Amino acid sequence: MKNLKIIFIVLLFICLIGINSTNASKFNMSYLYGNYNYTNLVNRTNHGLNEVSPSYFDLNDDGTLHLNAVDKSFVADMHEAGVKVVPFLSNHWDREKGRSALANIDILTNQIVEAIQKYNLDGINIDIENVTGVDRDNYTKLVSVLRNKLPNDKSVSVAVAANPNAWTSGWHASYDYEALGQCADYLMIMTYDEHYEGGPAGPVASIEFVEESIKYALKYVPKDKIVMGIPFFGRYWRDGASYGGYGVSLNKIASLVSNYKSTIIYDKDSESVKATITITESDTKPSINGRTLYAGTYTFWYENEQSIKAKLNLVHTYDIKGTGSWSLGQECASTWDYYNKALSGDTTGLRFLDVTDERWSASYIDAVKKSGYMEGKSEYTFAPVDNITRAEFATTIARALKLNIQETSNTSYLDTNNHWARNYIEAVREAGIMTGYGDGYFMPNASITREEVAKVLSALGIDNIRVTDNVYFLDVNPKSWSYGYILDVVRKGFMQGYPGNTFSPGNTITREEIATVIARAFQLVK
Repeated sequence: MKNLKIIFIVLLFICLIGINSTNASKFNMSYLYGNYNYTNLVNRTNHGLNEVSPSYFDLNDDGTLHLNAVDKSFVADMHEAGVKVVPFLSNHWDREKGRSALANIDILTNQIVEAIQKYNLDGINIDIENVTGVDRDNYTKLVSVLRNKLPNDKSVSVAVAANPNAWTSGWHASYDYEALGQCADYLMIMTYDEHYEGGPAGPVASIEFVEESIKYALKYVPKDKIVMGIPFFGRYWRDGASYGGYGVSLNKIASLVSNYKSTIIYDKDSESVKATITITESDTKPSINGRTLYAGTYTFWYENEQSIKAKLNLVHTYDIKGTGSWSLGQECASTWDYYNKALSGDTTGLRFLDVTDERWSASYIDAVKKSGYMEGKSEYTFAPVDNITRAEFATTIARALKLNIQETSNTSYLDTNNHWARNYIEAVREAGIMTGYGDGYFMPNASITREEVAKVLSALGIDNIRVTDNVYFLDVNPKSWSYGYILDVVRKGFMQGYPGNTFSPGNTITREEIATVIARAFQLVK
């Protein structure tokens, strides 16, 4: 009897673990639209999607089904990967097509059911937009009829307009949240386009807009039927133009801020990113969706890791079903480095706003941040092209070597007593790694030079795989005090020269270059 009790307790514990695990797992779907290799897009999500919704179902003018080409091999690939394929039915904002569909429900639903069965699809996502309150009952009827005609293993979901202000007119009035919540498997709330094409500049999806939209839905819809939308796009406005708000993918914005003069801020109130990008007459003119950006100043509002994580946190705050995104392929590839973890509740490890995937130093900056050896210039920015100061470098080296950092008020230098880095500076001095100048000054705010960095790294005693023994630079005199240090760190692979066999020993060095040097020297990146 005692053994049976033990077995029962163990089984109960296992069941409870299983229940908690299930509750922690959140649903995630994404729409597929545009000319992409869909299989590759899904594969790069690292098994992050439960469902994809491709653009297979459109409408004819008379409201009947217009079937786009269905990729059978893609459907088979997704099923093999355990991902459901649920096409979305769209009128592409055409009100007359939408109303024609709602006036021919029996014919349309029969066509949809037949297509789902023929192509082994997993259901339908209804995305009819820009109809109004007069169409409200017919909209609900369409969803209800489809739910009744399709077997239970085929899902019926609806993309609905976000309604943070409880609007009762316009296209928002076409969605009867309560009735739709009863007959649909879930509602995908389009919690984006707070600011839109033709409107004033502002966030695409501020945190307040998203949260209030969820709160509104919870009044009428069970929480396990609410899916929150995530925009994988931003919008931009040209200063001085009378019209703006054009859509742009997140990966395109990342490329623009890396290649053009830009200022990026994180707006904490809205939990959104704002970039100001200046394109000069001499710059190559970029193009977004066929529209050329001529010389001028442009304002971009968009999402990044910080803002997306803030939204994903709402999924757990309100314990809703999960997330959906418009649309797969517009996000940066690095999105999937954090999205799945964040959707599971882990929102740690943010990347800096001014470090995009396209930046050559991104992996090195990520590595030194993760290691704790370097911090940003602010909570959200790394300032990769700023020169690194002697104090910043001393701090980085002290952290990398895990030196004993002690609080001190009496420092060894005349100019460090009240400096923020005084404890780190004292630590590297006591370790004999880095010293000041002969006049009693350390010059903590001065930019360190490349040859000074070489001297410090060479003196550390750390080793690495030697790259080459044949190192020489045209601008490094063999009689120079830094000659041996430079050759040593280059041979070890810590530092590199420039094209034309130059090293520029007296030049300053940037923060991203130091991040790269430290990551190489301490083997943070393979």
